[in-house]
Amino acid sequence: MKNKSNANPKIFGCFGIGIAFLGFLICFIPFIGAYGMGLGFFGIIFSGITYHLLKKENKNLTMPIIGLALGITSICFGGYQFYQYKPAFDTISHIKKKKDEGLFRLVKHFFFKKDEGIEKKLDEVFPDRHDLYLLSIVDKLRVRAEPNLESEIVGHLDFGDKALFLNEESTHKDSIEIAGAMRYSNWKKVKFSNPSVGKEIVGWAYGGALVEPSKSKIQSTEEKYLKTIYKKSKIDVSTLIGLDIEEAYTFHGIVSYKRPQLEPFKKEGDFRVIGYSKKRATDLHDFQNKVVYHGHFKDGNLDGLLTYSHFGYKMASVIKIKYENGICTWASINRNGKWGKDFHEKTSPENCGFQYIRGWIEENI
Repeated sequence: MKNKSNANPKIFGCFGIGIAFLGFLICFIPFIGAYGMGLGFFGIIFSGITYHLLKKENKNLTMPIIGLALGITSICFGGYQFYQYKPAFDTISHIKKKKDEGLFRLVKHFFFKKDEGIEKKLDEVFPDRHDLYLLSIVDKLRVRAEPNLESEIVGHLDFGDKALFLNEESTHKDSIEIAGAMRYSNWKKVKFSNPSVGKEIVGWAYGGALVEPSKSKIQSTEEKYLKTIYKKSKIDVSTLIGLDIEEAYTFHGIVSYKRPQLEPFKKEGDFRVIGYSKKRATDLHDFQNKVVYHGHFKDGNLDGLLTYSHFGYKMASVIKIKYENGICTWASINRNGKWGKDFHEKTSPENCGFQYIRGWIEENI
């Protein structure tokens, strides 16, 4: 019985060093090497147990130490492979998600009847299943009455605007150049509104110019990536774009990134973030305050014209700040409301904070 007990640590050790060695062998293979992380993790677990048991019995620790070293190496190089090929893994994850959604729709279509109350049950189990919002990746995206290029234009979606997907797609696909790249996609029926005028628009938008909100960066061209923002707080947005967001609103939008070969992601290109107040302006008016941050990044720094637009009840204000490689060289504020109109500007202002710029109006009252 004693000999059988003494053999147990060696069994764990063999498992640990075997799994870790397998992870070590594949972790250097491009793309596939990312799976070496999982093998390395399990190798460390088994080798760690072996190390603990052998140390208690004052036995030779060479086997578990080798297993731990191989496991750590597998995790490190496997992690590097995952980072290098992250866009590909994101695509695989997206395909799996679409496959699951397709199977769900097939089961619903062939095994359930609407008159059995299945729609009501599904809404109870999946309350957000219809609330799929899509974000536009181009400016002035035309929304048409029918899913084709000749149909009447009923509205537009700007870069970063959201629209509710109505769960209808065209049966045909079109090839259209979007954001400098040719895309082959069908059309999606969407609904969106302009809270400032209370107008709701329903129409068809080209699917190749729309993306689903995602935590990861979405590759749009060979070097350009897009980071979607959806249902984020002012703290999240302030951290992401490096601006002091003051409004306690709910934000959505898009930030552009660039990732040169073998270099980390860096903010590069346009960004547009839109926020809406959580409550209506008044009990009598179904109006939400709206704020828009729109600007450009170059090599990770603000560059060019940053525009801040705020639309409140019976008032609007626009702040513009011109940046050159992260340094503000000019700023202005234009306010229009029931109190009248104000416009002020300064060259090389000593402070480019939004609150400070708003103070210019108070100084001139």
